[in-house]
Amino acid sequence: NVKAGNVKSILTPGDVVFEVRRTKAGGPHTSPEPDEIRGDGKLAMDGNIHSKHFNAGQDADGGNPRGVNTGLVITPRPNHAPVTAIQFATANDMVDRDPLAVTVEGADNADGPYTLIYRGSSGLLKTLERGQWGGVAVFENTRACKVYRVLVTETRGDNADAVQFGEVRLGTYTGER
Repeated sequence: NVKAGNVKSILTPGDVVFEVRRTKAGGPHTSPEPDEIRGDGKLAMDGNIHSKHFNAGQDADGGNPRGVNTGLVITPRPNHAPVTAIQFATANDMVDRDPLAVTVEGADNADGPYTLIYRGSSGLLKTLERGQWGGVAVFENTRACKVYRVLVTETRGDNADAVQFGEVRLGTYTGER
């Protein structure tokens, strides 16, 4: 369910975050090769919409564009509420690299096991302008988790060479119901 509005994010620049590739919801994750990442996963939550997270990880079967089945594992500093929304901002260039579909999972530690919380739109389906916030994907969840894993399951371009986004907010929906 994608809505207009914002997300009160639980993420901060000081959170522990690492990038993953070749990862599907519910399964184990794999660290990307150094040449597949540009920058640091923390750039996706540094409060600067003009910095970006970039992941060119190749899926294990090679049948998906680069960037599909990649993402971030985030351990937020104190997490006091269940996550019920996610919002992405587009990066500065390359529309084909936008994440269109995502999963959000939660766990008690970074090694899992992970429980699926959300599978669906990233909120960027209609957002083509660069450096702009997309819609908010709102979902039901009653469990606060110690670790969250956000995976990209589809990019805008069928032949994308990576996935990228300027920022991600993970938290609670602050718009009208």
